[in-house]
Amino acid sequence: MTKHIAVIGAGVVGVTSAYELAAAGHTVSVFERGGTIGGAASFAPAGMDGPGWALGWSALSTCGGRLPRVSLGAHPQNWVWGARWLHAHRRSALPLLQQRVRRLAVYSLERTQELTRSLKLEFEHSTGVLVLSRSAAETKRMNAALAAFEQLGVPHRRVAVDECLVVEPGLHVESPPDAAAYLPQEGTANCREFTHLMRQHADRLGVRFVFHTQVAAISAGERPVLTLRSTAPSATGGPAHDLAATVERATFDAIVVCGALGSLPLLAACGLRLPMAALQGHSVTLPLRLDDVTAQSVGPRSAVIDAGERISITRSGSRVRVAAVSRLGRQPVADERAASQRLYRALDHWFPGCARVSQSQHWAGSCPALPDGLPLIGASGIPGVWLNLGHGDTGWAMACGSARVLADAITQRTPDIDVDGLGVERLRG
Repeated sequence: MTKHIAVIGAGVVGVTSAYELAAAGHTVSVFERGGTIGGAASFAPAGMDGPGWALGWSALSTCGGRLPRVSLGAHPQNWVWGARWLHAHRRSALPLLQQRVRRLAVYSLERTQELTRSLKLEFEHSTGVLVLSRSAAETKRMNAALAAFEQLGVPHRRVAVDECLVVEPGLHVESPPDAAAYLPQEGTANCREFTHLMRQHADRLGVRFVFHTQVAAISAGERPVLTLRSTAPSATGGPAHDLAATVERATFDAIVVCGALGSLPLLAACGLRLPMAALQGHSVTLPLRLDDVTAQSVGPRSAVIDAGERISITRSGSRVRVAAVSRLGRQPVADERAASQRLYRALDHWFPGCARVSQSQHWAGSCPALPDGLPLIGASGIPGVWLNLGHGDTGWAMACGSARVLADAITQRTPDIDVDGLGVERLRG
């Protein structure tokens, strides 16, 4: 039966969810408080995909058995969240959690590739990821991740130090890694470009995108209602003055929450409180230099992961992007500067002088995450309300698979993968 479905949030998860729902025959409206799609967490992330990234080197990766390399700050709630991370990643729970992460990441990669082929999408992407460690201590932790990959069937191979230059000729020869591994099926892509292409195909299926519109409240029920408030600027360029005149209510057959931390009070008002916190991500994107002799751009061919720092260095056309997650919760301005300097140092360590630093573009964004590193997908337990949120910094790696799982659940289709452990029921365990 065709339903009229509202999607809250127009990042990569919201847009792909809207597409999959429309492709399943539903009427879809997307509500975004900003003025464009992919304008927040989807704007300039690392763009890494595949199970290796999700399992081994994302901020909340499940390999290594230690608290992620993310500052928890001083807020007590962050330390409570950190304790929940440790509980979710305890030794007895880790094998099942890793299986769930791998299952969704593999499925999502396959779904992304299928959409790319069937819709003839052309966007910046590359395949192959080289993982590098700087010291024996980092190599030991990297080996633990690779051992887990072996058990989980994640394709990889160890690479001799002298072979690294074959994979990435631009690496700094005077700063050889202590050890290296190559993930042939992992890759990187321009998440925002992909999101815009998917929006075009969603448009063709009749999806309606409503911008500058904040969801102020959700009224649950068989026909749930959204209270909507305009965030569009006034004619003078400032905020709208008469807020009462900009509020409206709209009724749907189902509501899908794909938003960021703004989703928490909406769901809490309906009785669902989620242990979700914001991971603060940073990236710098710089134009690559040309080699004076070959007239070819230097820098990475595809993607490099600094295993110890959990920093990714990726090729995006004629640009290089360096990205990492540095903190849980809001970040002071001074810390943001320090986070950016850390990215520049990593780039200079592995690919010195490869980019024009004076023309760099900085990005900072919040990626809402749950302590176990998995998203919530499916029925919320609130009548008429569904979830597809909490992906953390693996949003791009899991977006397309999550969207298809959600559409299957709403449409009551048999999913292509085992979805056990992806719903809210796991939070009650």
